[in-house]
Amino acid sequence: MGYSVFTSIEQRKSALEPAPTFLGIKLDPKLKYNSHFNEIVKKVSPKVNILRRIKGFKWRKSISLN
Repeated sequence: MGYSVFTSIEQRKSALEPAPTFLGIKLDPKLKYNSHFNEIVKKVSPKVNILRRIKGFKWRKSISLN
């Protein structure tokens, strides 16, 4: 991206994260929240797919126990 930031902790250089998480929100350098939205989509997609699959089932109004 044209910049690099390093911190020195215990005499070791370590690069800062390009999209750190603060209060559960991933922050990108331009504050467009793209990385945060991508993370949400990754977590929610399997659950949405399950809902899409059960949406097509024909549900009965009552259950008979014979």
